[in-house]
Amino acid sequence: MYLQKCAGKKVIEEEEVGEEGKRNVGLEVALTDLQSSRNNVRHRTEEISVDRLVVRRGQAFSITLYFKNRGFQPGMDSITFVTETGPLPDLAKGTRAVFSLTGSGGPSPWIASLEANRATSLDVSLCAPPMAAVGRYLLKIRIDSYQGPVTAYQLGEFILLFNPWCPGLEVALTDLQSSRNNVRHRTEEISVDRLVVRRGQAFSITLYFKNRGFQPGMDSITFVTETGPLPDLAKGTRAVFSLTGSGGPSPWIASLEANRATSLDVSLCAPPMAAVGRYLLKIRIDSYQGPVTAYQLGEFILLFNPWCPGDAVYLESEPQRQEYVMNDYGFIYQGSKSWIRPCPWNYGQFEENVIDICLELLEKSLNFQIEPSTDCALRGSPVYISRVVCAMINSNDDNGVLNGNWSENYVDGVNPAEWTGSVAILKQWHAMGCQPVRYGQCWVFAAVMCTVMRCLGIPTRVITNFDSGHDTDRNLIIDEYYDNTGRILENMKKDTVWNFHVWDECWMARKDLPPGYGGWQVLDATPQETSNGLYCCGPASVKAIKEGEVDLNYDTPFAFSMVNADCMSWLVYGGKEQKLHQDTATVGNFISTKSIQSDERDEVTESYKVQLPKLEAKEGTRKDKGIWCKSTRLRDWDAEGVGSVKGTQHHGLGIWEVFLRGQEPGACPSISKHIRGSLQERQVFLKALQKLKAGRSPGPHQGDSNSFSSTSRRQNSPRSLDTPSLRPSDVIQVSLKFELLDPPNMGQDINFVLLAVNLSPQFKDLKLNLSAQSLLHDGSPLAPFWQDVAFITLFPEEEKTYPCKILYSQYSQYLSTDKLIRISALGEEKSSPEKILVNKIITLTFPGIMINVLGAALVNQPLTVQVVFSNPLSEPVEDCVLTLEGSGLFKKQQRVLIGVLKPHHKASITLKTVPFKSGQRQIQANLRSNKFKDIKGYKNVYVDTGV
Repeated sequence: MYLQKCAGKKVIEEEEVGEEGKRNVGLEVALTDLQSSRNNVRHRTEEISVDRLVVRRGQAFSITLYFKNRGFQPGMDSITFVTETGPLPDLAKGTRAVFSLTGSGGPSPWIASLEANRATSLDVSLCAPPMAAVGRYLLKIRIDSYQGPVTAYQLGEFILLFNPWCPGLEVALTDLQSSRNNVRHRTEEISVDRLVVRRGQAFSITLYFKNRGFQPGMDSITFVTETGPLPDLAKGTRAVFSLTGSGGPSPWIASLEANRATSLDVSLCAPPMAAVGRYLLKIRIDSYQGPVTAYQLGEFILLFNPWCPGDAVYLESEPQRQEYVMNDYGFIYQGSKSWIRPCPWNYGQFEENVIDICLELLEKSLNFQIEPSTDCALRGSPVYISRVVCAMINSNDDNGVLNGNWSENYVDGVNPAEWTGSVAILKQWHAMGCQPVRYGQCWVFAAVMCTVMRCLGIPTRVITNFDSGHDTDRNLIIDEYYDNTGRILENMKKDTVWNFHVWDECWMARKDLPPGYGGWQVLDATPQETSNGLYCCGPASVKAIKEGEVDLNYDTPFAFSMVNADCMSWLVYGGKEQKLHQDTATVGNFISTKSIQSDERDEVTESYKVQLPKLEAKEGTRKDKGIWCKSTRLRDWDAEGVGSVKGTQHHGLGIWEVFLRGQEPGACPSISKHIRGSLQERQVFLKALQKLKAGRSPGPHQGDSNSFSSTSRRQNSPRSLDTPSLRPSDVIQVSLKFELLDPPNMGQDINFVLLAVNLSPQFKDLKLNLSAQSLLHDGSPLAPFWQDVAFITLFPEEEKTYPCKILYSQYSQYLSTDKLIRISALGEEKSSPEKILVNKIITLTFPGIMINVLGAALVNQPLTVQVVFSNPLSEPVEDCVLTLEGSGLFKKQQRVLIGVLKPHHKASITLKTVPFKSGQRQIQANLRSNKFKDIKGYKNVYVDTGV
């Protein structure tokens, strides 16, 4: 070993050093080892000398610095090297070079990089550029310590020669730093092995070279990114950009982070409007000495970025981003407006292979099949992506993910009520060669779409609308037909009011619309109507829906009708149709979604329509200037709002009934605000109607995309909004209302009363036809199974109740999967030709599944789960199957065959799992049998890292 003592030390700056400074001196070099013998062998100069350092340009050589009393501390000590040749060294002429140890200090083509940092020594690699002047060089060092003077040392001399062995720059290895980048881009739950990044945010890669380092000025590096089958610069699916950041008009950015002896750290950044999808990363190197070389560095996936202000899906609130992008479980609200129940759902957007299935879904779309290059170019737009995904979730036009089925016949597939998560559906679709999975209904379509959109990075939430309109003939009226027994007639129903309907809201900017209509957009993947020839709906601006701007893209008229249509009831008797009632408030109630970072329900009705102020009245009745006001607090389980049953978590609300008798709204102060709110809502309704009538031809923001059609659409319908509502004087002044006497539990008789109130000073003699029939959640009625006739005589302002009972044996064999029963009463008064109709939807309830977690949940440690369930019926049930799933807790859905459960039998099972992801998780469970299909349960579990 040749050691050179650092004599000739020269202090550039001196300052007074006190006692404290003497104890904390700056970094001082004691000896330098130029490693002449080892370096000369590597540079093929060992025959020239073994004692003196003789190296060749363009090739790294190593030296070792030994310090006196401490080691080099990065961040505390700054080391700068200086090389000089000739009598008058000059930076401008290249005979003097100044370069720092970090590799990022100035424009010098010389490179110094750290090889090893020990207690009192430092190994450093130095490299002269391949165009450096040959000759005798002096090597110097300057040290600037946080504590201590700035010092300089002359380390020694070396000779620099030409290098006929110096090739062009060649890449040996690429590290995409997937694990580190994915953490920074919040995609680590998708993968730690593959690079998954978000647009508008930089990510780092490291290039390792074969026999020398990157030389700025001598080596030119150009990156190329490509997506889709036919990458095109003009369409933005191919980008070419240089490392310097000044190479052409490309919005992609590459910048140097660190340049070492044989490696290079580079930062890359996709523009916030780049197309999302799978990318290929390439590099082209043009060296001063050597051929032009090109390499394929690897693949990466690019997603939307709601954290980037420049992205069209940017969402400012971090809690909202966590809920609507990162949360992989939630609740979908079902039932009826009088009984809202949360259905737990496993979105699982970060589960294994889900990202690949989502990208495969885009490639199976008709848009991609017809014009793949254009489709890929448009994938930078969340508006475009959302329409493609919306059409692909259903299979009406293509091999989409799900077949819809509302027939109650699911023998060749899965009853939609049995699903508890999206992952099993998506994986089944992929495993079957992208053939549709059987079966889905609205909440399944919406949940799977939510999974795909969150996976792609678009903030998404699932919305439930109770009493949701389906207006097939675009006149904002839902027509319902009844016979003289009060039974709803299915064969005459073209329009429907769904008991509940579920869609998605996605957050995005809408540059295709006038300012102010960005934000939440309605997207409905349930195949109801076509849009531009495909079964999809949206995105329709929620704000546009609220304001009645139905001429704005996309499908806003249909979305508006789902929450705002009027409901018209007709009596069909003797071949004639008699108008019973036009209700302006039936459609669009308790529009609900899961709260942010909470298991509670959040009502968002006010985002869609003008909210009616809550009435403030006391219990009891009163007469005031001819106005009769009645307030009734119903039982929680019988409320027209949201109810609760023992063992489940819901909210209880009451309802106020108000009856007017042809007086001015201001006559009753307690309801004047209510009326004004109603008038505001009506003004929006009429505005939308006028736009529909006048806007049959496309407007400035309306195209074919805004028209919807249906195979059942009626032409020249006699029903229109020009038909006036019944005047108060035309209405029978009798109030009819159904009230439940007991909670409507599955397996028990249904006890209820019909409450009749005479609101007039005249005698009333009523005949009432009562009926009950099962109902599907989309409003389709099944055959009636119970009928009754009642005769009620009422004195002026008298109240009477008519008791009713439907036995379990009467409804059990007619019950649908949705467990909905509609009871109706059609009344007539002897002295009046008018009819009065009242109905109520009863949702039968089950006891839920109880899940217990035994012990602490730790990552990669066994966890015991106990599941307790029961048969609620007074008869045995067969073919019982329990399913469990939960992202981060189970690798796949668990199925447990239970067999037969005796009447009212309670059972439990225990199973083990090994959690593989930390954080807040949820277990979802479902029990099905030959008598019921969807007894649900869930349990939130926090999984600790155990560190």
